[in-house]
Amino acid sequence: MELITGVANTPHVTSTQHRSIFESIIGQDSYILNKGELLEPELGANNTIQIASGLLCHHGGIAEVAANTYDEVTVGNGAQGMQRIDLIVARYERDSGTGVETMTWEVIQGEPAESNPTLPSPTLGNMQDGDLVDDCSVFAIHLDGIQVTEIEKLLPVMDMGLYESEEDTGWVTLTPDGNYEAIGAYSPQVRRVGKRVELSGGVRNPVNNIAGTSTQVRIGITLPEEFRPSKMVIVPGYTHTSRVYQLRVNTDGTVTASCSFAAGDDGMSAMPANTSIFFHAFYFID
Repeated sequence: MELITGVANTPHVTSTQHRSIFESIIGQDSYILNKGELLEPELGANNTIQIASGLLCHHGGIAEVAANTYDEVTVGNGAQGMQRIDLIVARYERDSGTGVETMTWEVIQGEPAESNPTLPSPTLGNMQDGDLVDDCSVFAIHLDGIQVTEIEKLLPVMDMGLYESEEDTGWVTLTPDGNYEAIGAYSPQVRRVGKRVELSGGVRNPVNNIAGTSTQVRIGITLPEEFRPSKMVIVPGYTHTSRVYQLRVNTDGTVTASCSFAAGDDGMSAMPANTSIFFHAFYFID
């Protein structure tokens, strides 16, 4: 075993080791990191593409267009009556003799076609496996005749960056409707942090007995759209009388109860009116 993040008698940390750390944090694919102007491309004069500041991560290798600057790449002229797609790649290269590593913008020109042109092929490698060339496809440049008609971004933006804070809605209090009412300090609340949702609280129905069969009964709550699951969530719920029931958080946002039973029951039986119905669900959204 070797300590990478420590002082040694001689220089010992390699770029491969350094990239491995970023791969484990960010991912092993290719991303634009949430920094600067996100490498936003802009069409300039004479088929030049100006690439704004930002950070690129490819197989753990980090490359930068510095803040308050831009890089410029030139795409070859198109031809009247023909269509073409060119590929702008960030090309990693390692000199086999000196070991020096670089990353530069390169244009791979596509084949002209009267219609339905295809994307040219990059050099598929992986610097982590020792390959001398490793292309990262960043932009597809669409030409129709002599005009650039579209600059297509091919990489996702890593919204979280290096574990930046996720969006947090805070606890949102839900007001039960119909014959249902909140239970004192246990008012129904929901919270979303990133793609994780937590629902917690309690309600009671002072009028009706409910949930004595497998038929779903809405318990006065419908979640706002941003908290709704893409797939139905089923969890057990409990009452103040130690009764157990089935709670469902449905894709339309309704929260329902069914299949209530008490200890010692031979089968299902309804929760009596005025029973305190408690629930807690934790799930993910798309």
